Amino acid sequence: MSVSSVARDASSPGLALDPEYSATFTTSATGAVVADAGGPYSIQSGVSIQLDGSLSVAAAGIDTWSWEITAPGGAVSFASGERPNVQFAVVGQYTVLLRVTDVLGNSATDSTTLTVTAIGGSNFLADYWWLFVILILGVVGGLIFLLAGKRRKKDEETMPPEVPPEYVETVPPARVTGGPSLAPRGPPVAPPVGAAPGKPMTRECPTCGTIVDTTDTECFMCGSRL
Repeated sequence: MSVSSVARDASSPGLALDPEYSATFTTSATGAVVADAGGPYSIQSGVSIQLDGSLSVAAAGIDTWSWEITAPGGAVSFASGERPNVQFAVVGQYTVLLRVTDVLGNSATDSTTLTVTAIGGSNFLADYWWLFVILILGVVGGLIFLLAGKRRKKDEETMPPEVPPEYVETVPPARVTGGPSLAPRGPPVAPPVGAAPGKPMTRECPTCGTIVDTTDTECFMCGSRL
């Protein structure tokens, strides 16, 4: 916008003074700049991605797009342009800052994040977590089965082999001399008969009926003298 002014002296009708003064004014749209960094972004390590600042607006028109990218370790890298291409090798989360400046020098900023993941390893756990659950359950179940089997085996009692009846020879109890007999009164019992070769010599306790060896003088079950 231009403004001009003419000065006159005090005479009548007044003479114009020379030269004519003019001034030009330029208006600006202060505060009418909005930055938009886009995102959040996500890429794999070593893969290129395009940042997008196209949604930024300015009433007077944008002159520059300046990008400032901070790595997880604190290193800072820079890019320029409305849609610059960038790539990173370090895995982690980056901070992306965009500053836009219009043709009148007004500026605005906006920030977002950029996540860099390892190639081939980012989605494995998320996609196949159930395999790890099945594996863990299988290991736990196997341990429980082994422990239960060992306990059952420990609790089982080993039974002695059963002696066939044909190999057992019973002998009637002998009378005890020199005192009252504990055996029931009745007809005299024949003396023990020698066992067949290879068969044990046994007899029956007259008090409790326990089978004892013929060489025993006392029943190991009831204590009666034989």
